[in-house]
Formats: sequence, structure tokens, C-alpha cells
Amino acid sequence: MKKIICFHDTDSGRDVQALTPIIYFLEKILNYTVEQYYIYDTYKIITRVPDLVLTANIVGSKKFVSLSRECYERGIPFFALTAEGNLPEQFFINGDHWGWNKEQILYQNKLCIWSKKVMGFYEAHCPDINKDRLALTGAPGFDLYKMLQYQRNSTEVFPNQKSYRLIIGYAGWAFGKAYSSSDLQHLKRVSSYNFDENIKWMKEKRKEVEFILRSAIESNPDILFVLKKHPREHSPAAKEEPLNEMIQLQNYDNVIYLKDNNVSLYKIISSCHLWTCFESTTALEAWLLDIPTVYISPKSDTSRTTDTITGSLVIKDEIEFENTIKKLRSAQLDEYFEDKVLIQNRINIIERSIGFADGLNHVRTALLIQEACNESRCKNKIVKLNLNELYDLLLYQLMRLLLKVPVLNKLHKIRKHQFFTKNFSKSNLMKNQQDMFNIISNFYLKLDIKKSITKIRQESYE
Repeated sequence: MKKIICFHDTDSGRDVQALTPIIYFLEKILNYTVEQYYIYDTYKIITRVPDLVLTANIVGSKKFVSLSRECYERGIPFFALTAEGNLPEQFFINGDHWGWNKEQILYQNKLCIWSKKVMGFYEAHCPDINKDRLALTGAPGFDLYKMLQYQRNSTEVFPNQKSYRLIIGYAGWAFGKAYSSSDLQHLKRVSSYNFDENIKWMKEKRKEVEFILRSAIESNPDILFVLKKHPREHSPAAKEEPLNEMIQLQNYDNVIYLKDNNVSLYKIISSCHLWTCFESTTALEAWLLDIPTVYISPKSDTSRTTDTITGSLVIKDEIEFENTIKKLRSAQLDEYFEDKVLIQNRINIIERSIGFADGLNHVRTALLIQEACNESRCKNKIVKLNLNELYDLLLYQLMRLLLKVPVLNKLHKIRKHQFFTKNFSKSNLMKNQQDMFNIISNFYLKLDIKKSITKIRQESYE
């Protein structure tokens, strides 16, 4: 039996949503063993000896890049999903698609690509990458939304939500980076071009979006507004939560401000009657659930939005937002959202962005993992603990102990490591995944999974 070790940096959120259907398929369909650990437990690749190491991301985290490099140098197959696969072409021209992978070496067995559009960017601008290492998998993190079309959430996700007439959700943007000293330093290092102008723009837009949201909240006390903070808004080491477009709205009675990932994103979106954002790919998730979306673009400034905006309704101020809400109340909003141009734009954007909208991207990915495992020879190797893994092990265990001491956990050098206890809990991970397993299981009952596997294998040879 093949054994896979999967590392997480959080116990919920988008990365877990992307990995969970793959883990379910590996365990239930392929009969693999999948062991799951926190990213600071990388010594497990020594003690547990896997056939393959799996993560949801590589370029967006120094820890995952380091892990991929260690596996690569030891000959342990490493497989990473793509956390953000809808990047503009300019990222590939500039080399920004490598993220934290400064060596620009492809450490994973296959590079998972969401769409044919992005595949074209790699082929055009990354000539040094062997084309056999590129794999069109689609975006597995979106599969759950397709599955939920057949089983919409009817349970109460938020306290007293049934006492409100409607629920409007908002996906936060990363405005907090403009108010966090550590994030400002990082932004200046990685993107110094027009730095001051960009920060000024971020601060202006934050104020404008907050004003539009505040006006809607105050004018509609019978509507529940669920404001979801961006998961990467600021560094986990920040002393205090920086200012964003939502933090000053959290004390309204009809507002729920979600600062962490305790509630899964798919549950949040599926509970809403309208999904809004300043700029967010979560619009795609809402489309897959047939939930109308609105882009809040103050003063009609769409200079820094992606093409997702063309599949949504767009409002420029509080008056237009209030008119949109009135249409939602009177069940007239669908008429505008189902405009033929918007529908075609959404179809095109989904294909260009996430490749496939059939709920089977996790199967495409899992079959590639199966191929990598079949070629694995790492169990014949003797692998020793290195200094990085020893450091992580000692730091993680030591800080977990010190954070429990009331006097010590107030010291900044200790407190900045509080994400060790907040970000990951094995029991929370298992609970969140069980909810998703039930959705996946029901989805599999509605289709012939063996037939789907055969079809996908045939696609890969075409």
C-alpha cells in the first residue's frame, strides 16, 4: 500500500478545500494511506518514510519551498498543487510566478496548471521548463462548489441567521498590508516600483469600500452582512490586526466579521443570497453555486481588477449598491445577473481560469499523484534529519510550551509565534474534512466514478 504524507499550514480554508477531495480519492478509490501533519512537523518524512510528499502550495510560502527542496535533494517525490493558478501574463514575463522559489528550479514532479491559457504562458515564457513536467489538471479547490450544486447547505452556519431576511457576503481584500509595518517592508522588497503611489491607492480604496459597506449595513438592518477577512491579509507575526475595510464595521448588530478560517469558505458562500467583493477570485466559487456576484469598484476604478469583474454586476458607490439590494429584495436581481453577455463572460472566464467545471479536477490531480507514487523509489533510501528540520521541531515544540505560560506569552518574541497554536489543530482538520467527505461521497453517488476515471485517462493521452 502506498503512503503519502500531506503537510498543511492551516487546518481550514482554501488550501484544505483543494487537498481534501484529492485525499478522499487517494484513500477511498486508490486505497492509499494519507498521513497529515503541520508544516513544522517535516521531520515526519524521516520517521514515516512516505512514497510521496503532498502540499497545497509551493511558491507562496518559504516553508513549502524549503520542504520541496529538501525532498528534491533526497530523491523523495514531491507533489504540490497550485494555490493561485489564474495569474496574468505579466507575472510570467517578470518571473513573478516563481514566488518564493528564488532558485527557479522545478522541485515538484509535475507543475499543476489550471487552464489552457496559463499553459500557453508557461510555454511562451518559460522555455527552460521541460514541457513533460507541465500538467493540465484544472483547479481542484473549486470542485466542492460544483458538488454543492446538487446539495446546497440548509443548516444554520451563522448565529441567528434565520432571523434575517437575507444574507450578503463580502470577500475582503488585502488592504491590511498597507497598515502593517512588516508587510510594508516585504512589499517594498518584492515590488518597489511605484511603491508609495500603490500604498496611497490602497489606503484610498480601503476608505471608499468601507464607506459603501457601512452605508448598506446601516440602511438594511434586516439583512445579515458576513464580512470575510482575506486569509493572507497580513503577516501572522503582526503585533496587532492592522486596519482594513471591515474591522471598523464589526460592531454593528447585523454584521459578522470572520477573521479566521473557522468557518469553511464553501459554507460561507453557499449560505449567502449575494456575494460581493472589491477584487476576488471567490466570485468564481459563487458562480459555480449560481449565486449572483457584485464587484464594489469605487468611482468606477477597475484599473487593477482581473477579468472576473466582467462576469459580475459592478457598482461604483453606495447609491448603486442600495439599488442592487432593492432588486435582491424584490427577486429582480437574477434578471440582471442572467444577462446574456454576463453569462457568456462567466462561461469563458471559468474555462480560462480554472480549466474544468465538472467537479473532477481532484481526480485529474490524484491520477498524476498515482503515477508519481508508482515510480517512487524513496523507501530504499536512508534519510537523515537535517538542521532545518531539527530547528523547526525544536522551535515548534518549545514555543507551544512557552505560549501556555501567561507571563511569557506577552513577550513579542514569544507572542509572534502564536500562529503555532492558532493555525493548525489536527482535530479541527479532521472535523472540517469530514464535512467535505460527506459532500464528496454524495457527489460520487450521483456519477459513475470508474467511468469518469476512464474518461480522464483518455483525455490525458489526447
